[in-house]
Amino acid sequence: MSDALTAFLEDPLSEGPRGNSAARQFAIDVSESDRGIDEAINPESPTGQRRLVLKSQDALFSYQQEIVDGLHTWFCQQDNHRGTLVSLPTGAGKTRTAVWFARELATRQLARTVLWVAPSSELVEQAVGCIEDLWTRFAGAPSTELLINTFGDGNKSRQDLRVFVCTAQLAARRLETLADLNIDLLVFDEAHQAVARTFRQVISRVLESGKARAVGLSATPGRATEDESEDLRDLFKGQIITASELGKSPVEHLIQKGVLSALEVSLLPLPEHHEGSRVRSLDRRYLSLDDLALTAARFWAVVDVIESRPQTSKTLVFGASLAHCYALAGALHKKAESVKAGAEALVKPK
Repeated sequence: MSDALTAFLEDPLSEGPRGNSAARQFAIDVSESDRGIDEAINPESPTGQRRLVLKSQDALFSYQQEIVDGLHTWFCQQDNHRGTLVSLPTGAGKTRTAVWFARELATRQLARTVLWVAPSSELVEQAVGCIEDLWTRFAGAPSTELLINTFGDGNKSRQDLRVFVCTAQLAARRLETLADLNIDLLVFDEAHQAVARTFRQVISRVLESGKARAVGLSATPGRATEDESEDLRDLFKGQIITASELGKSPVEHLIQKGVLSALEVSLLPLPEHHEGSRVRSLDRRYLSLDDLALTAARFWAVVDVIESRPQTSKTLVFGASLAHCYALAGALHKKAESVKAGAEALVKPK
């Protein structure tokens, strides 16, 4: 194990040379030096048996189209409350569904300005990527100006549609600017966070224009605390759009449909003293997740599980924090580097 990774595991929460910055640089360095390892170990054969899954050219699944149809009905009924909540399970395509709805509004000339607000830069980039994908892959998209984390002078645009995509924090700092954008549709991703006073002001200021409508996106609108759930219901006046096709068990339906992967839940065998640290943490509310995630026994057990996955498969790993993710990335890249070196040694001519 490298000195950088060892230092990080000894003091993962530090921002100094032995903490996050060291692990981050280690992961970057190893990643840059480790490109091409998949090709070296698992070259694709141009012949042999193959199984292909061809994607449909439909922009949406049927349950997503049902959501879009419901949004159109809501949007065109003037007597309805001007805010509604869309609920779909994580991984079911909330972003794609809402982006397609905004595109259809522009195509039907029902909207010219859309504000997309997300509570993190990662979700901003996700929305931008989705917009670019749906505009380039499917013909007939309106001519669109996309402004990211800036309001610039987009109000001078001559395009058919203007889409402003920004973090909720930036929108909250530019409330006066929002009022001047002449917004037709506001989309608030991770809408359960909109109940916070600062973010709630964003929705209120946009709706004050008199014509704007707000769509909140949430995977779990009822999972928050009782007070937060009540605030969310009040914010959107209890109006929620779901897909009846998904029934009462949407996750199970999506697994059967092949949209979501089936879960295989297993417990990692760990030393008894690790269980003791978990129990003790229940009495220490200030204890960070990293105190558990980065203990050596648990950390390397997780690395072993990831490594045991077939090399041809794709694995999505949810870390406890950025620090945890950096450490996992560094450890996996280092192990991959060792495997590559061993493979090269085996084929090296004598």
